[in-house]
Amino acid sequence: MGKKVYGKPLMFMEKFVPQEYCAPCGDGTTMVTYNFKCDAGGGSSYNVYIDNGDGIFDSRDDSYIGNFYACRSSHSVTVPKGQSIDNIFPKGFIGRNELQYVGPGLFDWDYVYVTTPVRVWRGDYGDNIHCSTTLQESEYTPHYSLS
Repeated sequence: MGKKVYGKPLMFMEKFVPQEYCAPCGDGTTMVTYNFKCDAGGGSSYNVYIDNGDGIFDSRDDSYIGNFYACRSSHSVTVPKGQSIDNIFPKGFIGRNELQYVGPGLFDWDYVYVTTPVRVWRGDYGDNIHCSTTLQESEYTPHYSLS
């Protein structure tokens, strides 16, 4: 058994030196808000493809991501300015077979695969599909208050 020895408490003081920059009122980053309505294609069901970059629909080289049915809701997505819009809203296509008049003859009507170019948003967590043909962009610099 060891003998216990009393140790006198010691206190050390250090001068506080802040880091290079402390911004309690925001960092001045300009933010961009994209507003859009998820209404591409009306109220019908469509297949959704992400464009491979050539701007032309081709189901062999564009990436199929799932089925889409317009939720008809308005959405807002806010990101720091400078992020590529193609990363947030990649270009894509919605498509489906539609019965169309193709001309006189024995078979006047036929199914034609019709596509529409859209911007695709996968939701906050990447688990939804929302498509729009229009995006409205607005910029602002946020100012925060500690009160």
